[in-house]
Amino acid sequence: MPNVELQAGNHETGKNTEPANQRIRMQQQKTLKAAPQWLGRSWNELKAFMQVEQQKDPAKWRDARSFGMVYPAGPDVEEVIREAHSLYFVENARHTAAFPSLRSFEADVVAKTASLFSATQAIGNVLSGGTEAALVVMKAVRDQARAEKQIQSPEIVLPATAYPVYAMAAHYLGIKVVDVGMDAACQADIASLNRVINERTIMIVGSAPGWPYGIIDPIAEMAVFAQARGVHLHVDACVGGYQIPFIRRLGHTITNFDFAIAGVSSIAADLHKFGYSAQGSAVLLYRDSSTYQYQGFVRSDWPMGTWSNQALLTSRPAGAVAASWAVMNYLGEDGYLRVTRDLMNTTKQFKDGIAGVPGLRIIGRPETSVFAFAADDDDLDIDRVGAAMRKAGWFIRQRGNASIHLVLTPPHANVVDAFLKDLKLAVESVRGHRA
Repeated sequence: MPNVELQAGNHETGKNTEPANQRIRMQQQKTLKAAPQWLGRSWNELKAFMQVEQQKDPAKWRDARSFGMVYPAGPDVEEVIREAHSLYFVENARHTAAFPSLRSFEADVVAKTASLFSATQAIGNVLSGGTEAALVVMKAVRDQARAEKQIQSPEIVLPATAYPVYAMAAHYLGIKVVDVGMDAACQADIASLNRVINERTIMIVGSAPGWPYGIIDPIAEMAVFAQARGVHLHVDACVGGYQIPFIRRLGHTITNFDFAIAGVSSIAADLHKFGYSAQGSAVLLYRDSSTYQYQGFVRSDWPMGTWSNQALLTSRPAGAVAASWAVMNYLGEDGYLRVTRDLMNTTKQFKDGIAGVPGLRIIGRPETSVFAFAADDDDLDIDRVGAAMRKAGWFIRQRGNASIHLVLTPPHANVVDAFLKDLKLAVESVRGHRA
């Protein structure tokens, strides 16, 4: 295992957030009118009410009829998460002097992750997810560029398929986003990327894979440019970080993204996706401490003494850290290989079945269990296909008559035939209704 240092420490929303804000206001007003008095109620009553409300949610993930958002690996893993989380649900993972068990759990999770990512040495943290990772890594890179290169107007290069939290983080941190398009393979356009790098560029973001199409960016080529120009290359492996290494070990040829590539400076990966752990957990790793030293915050003149924090959150939910450690050690490498092998078999069945439906095609060459498909002729409106599938009880997401997006998890092995049957019926029912 590598030498690892550890320091404790809505998809559909666009620029116009007013419709979402109106829905929130209406819900709050409705709640206020319905409950003018805030009175205590028994837990049995509350639990029954919550269970009824939960059944109304359209995403039936336990029945494998939704895609993404929840990443189950089976009832046994869910039980491990539930029990490990409950053991630490009141502790605060920031206070590792008070709870040294959590420090050891975090160190073990980070070390195991570093070994998956071909690191001989690494430094990082367990964080609350990819959003926190994006914020803190961008803050660290910005401050390093300011201190060591005197860059006062920093820019980051963001491919079109990069997850929007990186644009959000740049917005919060006062960093200019320079957008680059994607090529015909739905990867970052390397030629355009090289052209926009300049003396103010502090970071390039690559995806492994990109969320919209499940396609891994050409990280090795991006790393060549990053090294030559002295720019930090960050890999967003939040989706594929805990899947791609096992796909490779199973003998599949798959695009590499990790620290074996010399120019990769940092990697983020979500434990709560294909790490199959509790929601609210991810690992952010740096190749070394040269950038990591800028990640934290210190205030030395506080009345209670020096106050410091390496992450963004100061009250860090310990349950997610404990559950991540428990799941990783429960599954082990053999368990992840088994789950990944079965999932890749399921993915092949889905993709072959979809490609066999007249008028549909898989977009690009996705290499993981995340992919999208689109209409292949003018007589098929993919929006109507999606609507028909939702009417049939499948909670799917799509993007403006361009594609239907799927994220397959282990339970989807049980619904391959049912999904493909409903998809064929959906296509037949809407064929001829032009977009």
